[in-house]
Amino acid sequence: MTSDKTQQPHKSSADEFFTEFLNRTLLLMGEDAVQTLKTKTITVAGCGGVGAAAAISMARMGVSNFVLADPGSFDEPDINRQWGATTGTLGRNKAEVYDEMLRSINPAINVRKFCEGVTETNIGDFLNGADFLIDCLDIVVPTAIRNEMYRQARSQGIHCISAPVIGFGTVIVLAAPDGMPMEAVFGEFVSDASEKAQLPEGLGNVFVKEHLAATEKLLPKHKVPSLSISPVLATSLVCTEATLVLLGASMPGWRPPICLPQVLAVEPLTLQYRVMDIKELSESGDKESTPEKPVDTGLSYRITEAGEARNERSEWLARVGYNTNLVPPDTIAAEMLTDSWHDLPRPSAPEPGKPEGGDRSKQLLQGFYDYKFFVPVFRGRFAEALLAKSVVKPGRTIATNALFPTTRYHLVSNGAKVVEIGIPEAYDISSPHPFKGNIDIEAFRALLNSEDVQAVYMELCVNALGGHPVSIENLRAVRSIATEHGVSVILDATRVFENAEQVREREPGFGDRSMLAITREICANSDMCAASLSKDFLCRDGAFIATNSEDVFVQLRDLATLGIGSGLSETDRYNISRSLQVSPETPESSAGRMRVVRELWESLDALGVPLTRPCGGHGVFVDAAAMLPHVPAEHHPAAALSNALFVAGGIRGGVNLISPEQAKRGTSLLRLTIPVGVDYGNLVQHITDTFAELQKDIENIDGLEKVGGPPGMIGQFAAQYKPRSK
Repeated sequence: MTSDKTQQPHKSSADEFFTEFLNRTLLLMGEDAVQTLKTKTITVAGCGGVGAAAAISMARMGVSNFVLADPGSFDEPDINRQWGATTGTLGRNKAEVYDEMLRSINPAINVRKFCEGVTETNIGDFLNGADFLIDCLDIVVPTAIRNEMYRQARSQGIHCISAPVIGFGTVIVLAAPDGMPMEAVFGEFVSDASEKAQLPEGLGNVFVKEHLAATEKLLPKHKVPSLSISPVLATSLVCTEATLVLLGASMPGWRPPICLPQVLAVEPLTLQYRVMDIKELSESGDKESTPEKPVDTGLSYRITEAGEARNERSEWLARVGYNTNLVPPDTIAAEMLTDSWHDLPRPSAPEPGKPEGGDRSKQLLQGFYDYKFFVPVFRGRFAEALLAKSVVKPGRTIATNALFPTTRYHLVSNGAKVVEIGIPEAYDISSPHPFKGNIDIEAFRALLNSEDVQAVYMELCVNALGGHPVSIENLRAVRSIATEHGVSVILDATRVFENAEQVREREPGFGDRSMLAITREICANSDMCAASLSKDFLCRDGAFIATNSEDVFVQLRDLATLGIGSGLSETDRYNISRSLQVSPETPESSAGRMRVVRELWESLDALGVPLTRPCGGHGVFVDAAAMLPHVPAEHHPAAALSNALFVAGGIRGGVNLISPEQAKRGTSLLRLTIPVGVDYGNLVQHITDTFAELQKDIENIDGLEKVGGPPGMIGQFAAQYKPRSK
C-alpha cells in the first residue's frame, strides 16, 4: 500500500489549478458544492469497467480523495471497456494505473491504493475515512468478504453502491447505512450468480433476454460478456447517485437517492428506465402479482339500515328536483351511481411525504397496457379531450361502436363526423349475443368505401350497452381492415380488464389465457387509447393517453405539458403509482367486482327484473322501459325507477347515458354499477329485497316531467323534474 507521489501544477498553484479546471462545473453546481466534493473520499473496491471509471468521473467533479483496491492486472479483453486498459498498460496492476490517471487529472489528488485487493484482513483499513463506497468487486471474490465489507461500511455510516452491467444496460443498487442492508439482498443475488450461474428472474422484464442468456451461460467461467457502452452508462448513474449522497439537499435539483428496497434498472435497447422494488427482480412478468395486503378503501356495503327513513328520502328528492344525482351522500345506503373512485369517498392512503420510488406510473402502466408511450393526466374526460384535440382532423369521419357520450362530444366538438356502426344485436336488450360491443364489419367496409374515414374508435366493455365486451376476433378484423385503408384504431380502454375477462369466459381459444395476457393483445390490435384509471384501480384521480407513435406522443405530451397541463400534482402521481401496484386480477379489483356483478345480475334475473343480456362487466343494467311499461319514454322511466329505488332502500343508481342509435329505439336503462375494491357486504341481498318490494306495487311508480336544469350535456346529469301530471 502506497500513497506518496505528488506533483505541482505547471502554471499555477494547486488551488488556482483546481478552480480553473472546474470552471465549467462551478457555473452549474456553485462554489459550495464543489468545495464540499473536494473534501470527500470515495473508496473503490474493484478497478474495473465501472469502478475505476466512476473514480475518474468523480475526480473531474472535484473529489480529491480516493482509495483504490484491485489485485488484477490488465489483459487484452479489458481493452474493450476499461478506461485504463491500453496496449501500453497490459500486465500492469489496475490500482497502480488508475492512481497515475487520477493524479494526471489533478496532481493534488490524494490516493491510497491496495494492490492486493480487498481481503478479509484489510477491510477496516480499506474503509477508513470513506464517505462513499463503490463496490465493483469481481464475481470470484468470496461472498463472505463482500458481505463483511458491506457490514463494516454500514456500521461506519457509509453508503454503498454497485452497478452490474447487463448487455447495453445496468442495475443500480444503493444501500443507505440506515436502510435495507446490501448483504441481505444484493449479496444473495451475487452469490446465486457466482455459485449457481443464475440471474434474478425479474431481469427478464427489463433487459434483452438473449443478453441475459449469454451472461448466464458464461457465469460458471467467471468471464461474462461485455462491451464498451454499458459501463459508460453505469458510471454516469453511479456518479449521479454518489453526488446526491455526498452533497445532500443543498445541491441544485437534488432528489433523494434511490436506495434499497428500490433499485434503478436502465436498458437503452428496450427503452426502459425503471425504479423497481427489489422484489420485482425475483419475479417473472408472467406471474400473477398480488399486493402484500388488501388496500383499505374505507368504503363498505355492509348495510345495517336503509339510510334515512323513507319519508325523509322523499323530502330530499322533492328538494333537489327529483334527480337522484343531486341528493346528499349521507342520505344514501348503497351508492350505485358510479364505478369511478373520483366520485366516491377517498380511499385511505398515507400522505406520500417522500415516497420511496416516486412516480412510477409510466413504468407500471407499461406492465398492463401494450403501448410504447404514455401521457398520464388527471381524469378520463380530460384524456378523451386531449386525444381528440391532438388527432382529430376536422371534417373527416370516425367510425364507432356505442361510444360513451362524453367521448363522442369531444370528437364532434373538434370537428369529426361520428358514425355509429355497432352490430344489430347490440341494440336488442334481450339478445344473448356475447359480444355486443363489436363493430359491424360489413358496415365498416361500406363506410370506408363511401366516406373519408380517419379512424375507428371502439369503447371496451361498452357502458351504453350494459358493460358488454368487444371480441378479439372482431378487433383483429377491424384492425386488419383499418390497416389496409390507412385508418387508425383507437380504443377507450377504460374497463379493459373486464372486457378481457369476458373474452376469456366467452370466446373460444382464450380460456387458458390470463386476463393480463388478453389485455395486452387487445391493446396490441390498436394504435392508441385513452383510459380512466379511477374505474379500474383504487385511485380517485388518474387517466392516461397511450400510443405507439412517437409523433403522436410528442403532440400529446407537449399539449399536456405546455398547452393545457396534465392536472396532476406530485401527490396525485404518487397515489396513481401506488394504486397501479394492485393487480386487476386480485379479489380487491376487477375480478372481485365481476363476481359481485354476476351475483347481483343472477339474483335480480331470478326475481324477474328485466335486464340487459347477458351479464356485463362493471354493473347491472335494468331495462326501465320494460319494468315500467306504463311509463312512456317521454316521461323518463329510468329516472322514475331510480327515484323509487332511492326512496324504498336508499339505493342510488344512475340513468344510463345511451348512444344515438339506442335513443332511436327508445332505450331506457337504469345502471347499478360496482366500484373496485370495496367491502360489498350484504349489498346483493339488500338490492334484491328492495326490487322485490317495488315489484309488489310497480304500477304506482309514475313518470316524471322535465321542468328545468342547465342546457347541453351537463343537463343530462343535473336536470330538474316533477311528478308527471295525471
